[in-house]
Amino acid sequence: MPERNVPRPSILFLSTSFLTRRENKALRGVQLFDMLLLEQMLAEPINVTLIAESTWERRLRDRIDLSGATVIRTPSLIKPLWNTLVAAPRLLATRHDAVVVGNPTRGLAPVIRLIRRRHPATPFTVLAHREVRPAFARAFSRAPVTVVCVNDAIATHARGLMPGARVETFYGVADADRFFPRASPKPAGEPVRFGVLGKLDNPWKGADDAVRAYLALPDDLRARCRLCLGSYERPQNKPRINEPGVEALDWMDSKETPGFLRTLDVLMVPSTSHETFSQAIVQGMLTGLPVIARDMPVLAEKLDNGAGIVVGDVGAMTAAMARLAQEPETRAAMGAAARATALERYVWRTDRFLADYALGDAAGWPASVRVRPGS
Repeated sequence: MPERNVPRPSILFLSTSFLTRRENKALRGVQLFDMLLLEQMLAEPINVTLIAESTWERRLRDRIDLSGATVIRTPSLIKPLWNTLVAAPRLLATRHDAVVVGNPTRGLAPVIRLIRRRHPATPFTVLAHREVRPAFARAFSRAPVTVVCVNDAIATHARGLMPGARVETFYGVADADRFFPRASPKPAGEPVRFGVLGKLDNPWKGADDAVRAYLALPDDLRARCRLCLGSYERPQNKPRINEPGVEALDWMDSKETPGFLRTLDVLMVPSTSHETFSQAIVQGMLTGLPVIARDMPVLAEKLDNGAGIVVGDVGAMTAAMARLAQEPETRAAMGAAARATALERYVWRTDRFLADYALGDAAGWPASVRVRPGS
């Protein structure tokens, strides 16, 4: 812990998640990550200030203890640009030791420029879940900025746009301790359960390809398997097929995800585009599941230690399903490799993020805090 006479460092957290109206919509992806990051930063010996539009403030208070945070509430103005500009007078009144930006959204560029003009020495750290755009990059010309990217392709792109920035790849599952293998072995004779995880309303998640691959299995083998699609935000988007072995689930809250994964024997990630990391694949790996994944670089790189099978089309997906359905020893070996790989590479550490990137040598963040055993 910091010495008692040393002031706690302060962070301003500009999360685009909390600045975009999302009332009555499911939480997923970056929004869930930002909520976990906020909760974990509040558990550290630092002061956190955040902006939240009114609907998000209520949502955050329902899930997180915000008693240790300074919350700047804005009206529900829909987009980050308007919410941050309304909050700008309060933001500019205080200098923080660091600013953490929750995604490189163009709408944040004007308020970033205002903060830089008022407090030019304040370091920024950007969490890039997607490619940095030129309009956003220009807000940081010659400013002290670190860009922490979720994959190497995004990092390469950021280096090209922001040659003076420190750019690194660092990301993972922030609540990894919730994902672990089932406690007891699968009973003999039970069907082999394949599953797809995500907001499957999006066609690019590839759930339809998983269904096609399953239906192409030989009849006798398909009868010994099940396909679980988890999940759909809108019931009308569920696949309409007359196949008792396919189960399409209504929307699951993130709290239900670990339990769902522990009912599976194999995770499928058939996404065809848009993935920049895939929390789902890592959550499955942490659960000890072998993975069948599409041959996208951000998916394939996670299986390079024998954690699963990379496929290029529906035919190869069917072949992979057939193999894993009939080879329990292969499933077990791949599942063990998956968990070991995920634990080694893809577990997010907020304390490490603060020490290595966001705060570094900030006043009140001494080496005794920044260098921790096992970090």
